[in-house]
Amino acid sequence: MENVKELLALAESQQGYQEKSGDKYLDDFDADAGYKNYQGYNCFATYRAFEKTEKISKEPKAGALIVFNHFHIGRVIDVREGKVYTNEGNTSALYGDRNGGTVRESCHTSFFAIK
Repeated sequence: MENVKELLALAESQQGYQEKSGDKYLDDFDADAGYKNYQGYNCFATYRAFEKTEKISKEPKAGALIVFNHFHIGRVIDVREGKVYTNEGNTSALYGDRNGGTVRESCHTSFFAIK
């Protein structure tokens, strides 16, 4: 459980990280901000890899990855009262693009969890 707590603390520390316009300054929260999806996870490849090993669940737990409609991914930070709270990239639309542009927390009721 200690590793999950460390993982969730790291995820929380990434809130506010800005999506990048290119592959420069990826370790800087604000530099080179833009909207070209330079944030890391490839949800299609990640989902397929876990699906092949039959590690897909409808019962997410804190620390698990979670995929929404096969096109968006986040990390589970809490599950309570039938809702899943996540930490995700490409979430808030700071730049007006459809993908969003910042890492932040979200809440969902529909998902595919990856163990």
